[in-house]
Amino acid sequence: MSRNKAVLLILLWIGAFFVIPSTPNGLVAKELMVRISAYLLMGILVYLVITLTKLRRCLKRLMNNVEESEVHRAAWLLRITFDVKRALGAGTLRMVYDRVNKSKHVSLEAKNKLYEAMRRKRVDVPPPLAKKEKGKTSE
Repeated sequence: MSRNKAVLLILLWIGAFFVIPSTPNGLVAKELMVRISAYLLMGILVYLVITLTKLRRCLKRLMNNVEESEVHRAAWLLRITFDVKRALGAGTLRMVYDRVNKSKHVSLEAKNKLYEAMRRKRVDVPPPLAKKEKGKTSE
């Protein structure tokens, strides 16, 4: 889920809290909303910790062994987690992308997926390199 959708859902949740009338049934509903909110916040924190840990491990494996499957997994993890740029650092993400982009063992499709994931995280990286054919020059 994107950050904008999450913010919209949180605003709707808060808006519903203030719209519910202060009748006895409404107070029960408000109390349940407050209790559920605490569990939702804990769930979001656990999700963030788990996905960042998995992403960190995946990026280490990718740096040690640049393979197609690892690139796809890293791109997928980059897409599903948030706050990556702050947690891992933009320099680290650029270094991983440069290593994958220069690799000859990774297809252009996988490079494009990683590029799109990096672009969504607002990390400034150049587009993937296409394989140059011998004998052809670009004019």
